[in-house]
Amino acid sequence: MSINKKLFVILAVLIVLAATSYVYITHSSKYKTQKIQDDTGSTVSIAPNTSLPYTYLNNIIAQSGAGCSVYYKSLTSGDIFYNYSGKMPAAGMIRPFIMAKAMEEVEQGNLQLEQKFKITADNRAVGSSVLDKKKNMEEVTLKEIIEAMIVNNDNTATNILIDILDTDSINTYIEQHGYLDTVLASKLGMEDKKSEEKTGSAGKIRDKKNYTSVNDLMTFFNRLYYNQCVSTSADRFMLETLKKHADRSRLLALLPKTVQAAHETGDAPGVQNDGGIIYAKENYILVILTDRSVNQGQTLKTINQISSIIYNTVMDREVFKK
Repeated sequence: MSINKKLFVILAVLIVLAATSYVYITHSSKYKTQKIQDDTGSTVSIAPNTSLPYTYLNNIIAQSGAGCSVYYKSLTSGDIFYNYSGKMPAAGMIRPFIMAKAMEEVEQGNLQLEQKFKITADNRAVGSSVLDKKKNMEEVTLKEIIEAMIVNNDNTATNILIDILDTDSINTYIEQHGYLDTVLASKLGMEDKKSEEKTGSAGKIRDKKNYTSVNDLMTFFNRLYYNQCVSTSADRFMLETLKKHADRSRLLALLPKTVQAAHETGDAPGVQNDGGIIYAKENYILVILTDRSVNQGQTLKTINQISSIIYNTVMDREVFKK
């Protein structure tokens, strides 16, 4: 073999080794975690007057294995902090906005809570623990639909409500009320059904995720707390419904069982979300949105820890030090 051929073979081997190393490194959990943090800017930015242990919180967030967006606001002192505030996949966190639009229609007399609607096969979806027990064409009231959607994260109920209200009308409501990062793009739990939504006219895959942000959810829950969302009676109904939410595995997992919250959760592949009003020594709003989790267990643990740290700090400012 000539010298030139030997050099060519050595060069080819080196290129293959370099490519293999690149693929291995970029597909490792450590690389993915770091990339997520770089992309989402997951570094906590704190208001100067905060009493929270932001360095400790920042370390916890850095270990989340996901893009992690956090927003806290005390409803007593006004103390706040947040980190990344851009769009994040909403998953079930789109539901509070759908509920608010429904209650606006009730307030305007266009719908009634006792009005009945039929369950159809078109709206059947995975993740429907309440309406799965009912038959097609069986009737349920608007109140039952809203409660199933919020309390039990029932996707079939969510989809029925989307059809009742119309996607465009929901998005118009969202836009008109200043929720700038929130958009309803598709129904929930319909991934296994054939849909023309998967591709556009040019054959390109379209992004049909529903989006929101910690900013929009903070605005929503803040308005709800102060009865500035729809109306006094509608807001009271929404608050009481959110207080019945059944999932305590995230914000409430490490908090005393007696702690009450008006909150909503959401999850999808790589996504775990929770946000709402926590009733404590000082009532506060906490919203945590995650995306592209490379370790769902670690991400869930991060949500648990962030919530626990904030709750304990609110209850006793000396528990954690900066």
